[in-house]
Amino acid sequence: PVVWGTSMGGMVGQWLGANAPDRVEKLILSNTHYYYPDKQPWHDRIKFAQDKGLAALAPMQMERWFTKGFREKNPQPIAKITEMFVATPLDGFIGCCEAVRDMDFRQSTPTITAPTMVIVGRPYLMAVSSSNRL
Repeated sequence: PVVWGTSMGGMVGQWLGANAPDRVEKLILSNTHYYYPDKQPWHDRIKFAQDKGLAALAPMQMERWFTKGFREKNPQPIAKITEMFVATPLDGFIGCCEAVRDMDFRQSTPTITAPTMVIVGRPYLMAVSSSNRL
C-alpha cells in the first residue's frame, strides 16, 4: 500500500519504510522530521505543559501548526482543533513529545527503498532547517 504520513505520521512512515519495507509500496512524507539535534525546545515544551497545562500551551501550538492568515480566516476550525488539543491526556502529549525529541532516524531513513515523495510547506519551519534535509 501507499503510506502517507504527516508530522508524527511521517515519522511512523519512515520507520515502516525502513523496518517493514514489505508493507510499503510507496511512501509520502509530509511536513515531518527524522531527527532533532536540539532537544531543548522539546524539554521546554514538556515542562511548560506539565507546569501550566495544555490549555495554556494551545495558543502557541496553534501558531506552530497554522499560519496567522489561516487562523484569522478560519476561527471555527481552529477553535475545534484547540478544543481537541486541550482534551488530549497530558501523559499522552508528553509521551509524544518525548518520542519525537528522542527519535533518530539518521541511519535508518536512508535505507528506505520504496519510492518516496517528501513534501514540506514553507510555513512549516520545524522541518526546513538545513540540519534536517533528507
